[in-house]
Amino acid sequence: MYYLLKEPHTFAKLRAEIFDAMASGEVSNPITFDQAQKLPYLQAAIKEGMRLHPATGLPMWRVVPKGGVMILGTFFPEGSMVEINTWVAHRNTNIFGPDPARCRLERWLPDKTAPEKLAEMERYHIPFGAGTRTCLGKNISILEMSKVIPELVRRYDFELLSEEMRYTNRWFVKQKDLRVRLRRLAQ
Repeated sequence: MYYLLKEPHTFAKLRAEIFDAMASGEVSNPITFDQAQKLPYLQAAIKEGMRLHPATGLPMWRVVPKGGVMILGTFFPEGSMVEINTWVAHRNTNIFGPDPARCRLERWLPDKTAPEKLAEMERYHIPFGAGTRTCLGKNISILEMSKVIPELVRRYDFELLSEEMRYTNRWFVKQKDLRVRLRRLAQ
């Protein structure tokens, strides 16, 4: 939500998508997970939010298996520790473009980005880790975001009171002193 509020035009576009879907009968009250999956701007908002603020802020270490491994032309002997930090990976300009620190939901929309580029971004989008060590809570987290965000957006106006996001990092990266004012919309 923070990134939507920092870029008010993205919040307005998301609200318009949700209200249009309500008006056409495409979504119920409350929205279902299946309905939320069919809202491209909502799904882009979720992906972009997780890209800009992955939950973990420390490297995900792995031990190189017996025999070693070649990664991008560099050999790592067995027993070596290799790591990836999602905060760094998600800001790779070769993958996410020249503005990786900016909230730009359009980078995830199929009508704005080539299929090959979307596939490449998906491979590097690892807010829940990857492979056998993927977070067990991944699917429930995506379900919760897909249901809660549209309900908040369609029911409330938000005013961001905090200037810039501040964080604490103790494995999980948490917002610190994030202040928002809510006002219920007339229904």
